[in-house]
Amino acid sequence: PEADQALRTGILQILDGTLEPTHLAPLEPAWFVDRERLRELGAPAGARVPEPLMAELADKRGCEQILHGRIAAAGEAGYTLNLELDRRVPRGEAEDAPPSPPAAVELGPAPLLDAIDDASEWLGRELSPGRRQPTRTLVRDRYTADEEALRLYFAAREPFAEDDPQRKFDLAHAAFERDPTFVRAGWLAARHSRLVNANARTLELMGRAIDHDYRLDDAERLDARAFLLELEGKRALAEQAYQDALVYAPGDVDILMSLAELRMGRNDRDGAREVLEQVVSVDATHIAALRGMWILSLNDPERYQLSRQFAETLVELRPEDAKYHLMLGNSWLRLRELDKAKIELGRAYALEPDNPIYASGDADLEIIAGNHEKGLKLHVDPVQKALEQFEANPRDREARDTYHAIAGKYARRLLMFGRTREAYAAIEAVPRWLIEHSELPPAQLLFTLNNQDENYLLAYGYAGHEEEAYALLDRLDAGEAETAQLMLLGTKLDVAIAADDRARAETFHDEIETILAREPILRDAVGVIFTLRWHIYNEDWAAATALWDAHRETAADDPFMQQIVVEALAGTERWDELEVIVEDLLEYIPNYAHMHVFRAQVQWSRGEREAARASLDEALRLWAHAEPDFAPYVDAKALRARYMDAG
Repeated sequence: PEADQALRTGILQILDGTLEPTHLAPLEPAWFVDRERLRELGAPAGARVPEPLMAELADKRGCEQILHGRIAAAGEAGYTLNLELDRRVPRGEAEDAPPSPPAAVELGPAPLLDAIDDASEWLGRELSPGRRQPTRTLVRDRYTADEEALRLYFAAREPFAEDDPQRKFDLAHAAFERDPTFVRAGWLAARHSRLVNANARTLELMGRAIDHDYRLDDAERLDARAFLLELEGKRALAEQAYQDALVYAPGDVDILMSLAELRMGRNDRDGAREVLEQVVSVDATHIAALRGMWILSLNDPERYQLSRQFAETLVELRPEDAKYHLMLGNSWLRLRELDKAKIELGRAYALEPDNPIYASGDADLEIIAGNHEKGLKLHVDPVQKALEQFEANPRDREARDTYHAIAGKYARRLLMFGRTREAYAAIEAVPRWLIEHSELPPAQLLFTLNNQDENYLLAYGYAGHEEEAYALLDRLDAGEAETAQLMLLGTKLDVAIAADDRARAETFHDEIETILAREPILRDAVGVIFTLRWHIYNEDWAAATALWDAHRETAADDPFMQQIVVEALAGTERWDELEVIVEDLLEYIPNYAHMHVFRAQVQWSRGEREAARASLDEALRLWAHAEPDFAPYVDAKALRARYMDAG
């Protein structure tokens, strides 16, 4: 107890910079303090490097003087004190495990100052206090003795890597190939192989890294487990594992970002925003977190100004990066500041004139300005150019992603304006390529195919090519993971509903219900969307609105869920609630003809007959070039005729 109390006092005084040698007197030599011990003895949650030391360590010039003073104070009492960063000795090791690193370092200045010097170099160059990064000394002692592997590993952690996952993967993988026991490198390569669609390699690397996971600390081990669960499609379990990892490493931005991405994938926007805000509070320049906050803000009319602020920060951080000018331009488009949007979109194009994404800026401007036919025509050349670049090198990640993105946007707009056959022609190659060639695991591939912004297969259903879509999806093996099975059936259900293929839709729905009965936790996650669509397809308005009411807290601000539920709200004549959603969506997408139809129904319910007819006229204007048999267009014409007959 005396030693514990002395150690507690010593730790707290290290934290506030007032270490006195007398407080170390009761300690046994070579005591080693790891993160868990710090917490047990009263250190603040998440402490690794004492926070008062952070500012000192960031200043390399003051580092040596500060540490010499503290080393001398401890040395006078004749005891050792380990100040290395984030170093941990496993409590129980297998008999055949390699020996642990020394429990403490000598207090002579050289070894300790080398470690702190490495840390200060990182802190001064790119790191913030919340980043859990190892020093070179720690990695060398604990993970690898191969200097070239060490160099490759740290090169993979350079700032460029946030925007170049392929290079990050290549470097980390090269480090792991040099030293197959270098578990940190294997783990880093595995995480980033997913970003470059090398998921067969991901599973291989994960398997090899886990062979040496006794070198991982508790947070890393839980992080690895969460990642594997995510790959298997077990997203609820993966989220719990990430949260468990954060108990051991509070404020760890890498784990927080993984959790945020998982929540975004589950359409938990509020949960993702909460986590991203934690990351930004720790590191205000974290590129990926700022991008995530921008995406979440761009989809919410009340947060358009926030999206602009996040985009402006990204432009300040990376002024020569075209995509951040494009993001800022899109924020100005949302705010209807078309002149400012044109400037930023022009800057993006000037930085990368050969990239079709940036060549489509004028199309975006025209569509937002209400000139949708002109905007659609301006899309044609960039889409064709992207297709040519993709066909010339289909394995090039950038060419592939560019084509998928721009073709997806073009197809979405064609569908919105009732031109389903053109949409199918624009998009049909994308899901075919993804299913035939992508290395994404089935669960992740299905989330990509069924993404709320780029549901590539809906065009197949609307255009009468549902059998092709079913055949493509039948080539996917969802395995035993319930989430992957659910996504596969849900994607088929979406196609069947789009094609009005009732017999198939009933079959897919019954199979979905079987999975949800077996795994009820999924009913409140991704199962909500498929169940809601089924109720609306069957015009079971009461069941649809009951489901909406049960999930209103998480779904009310989600444009995707709003677009699904409006029909049920109209069917149950919940006009006030419908009006709020319709007006939000029209602010978000002013050319959304279908929402003008629902606005007309709200207006008619209130006796505003001329306004209702005007809203229907606007919908029909937007659908002026729709296919004659496009169902929403046919329904809108019938409703307009009924309103005219009513006098």
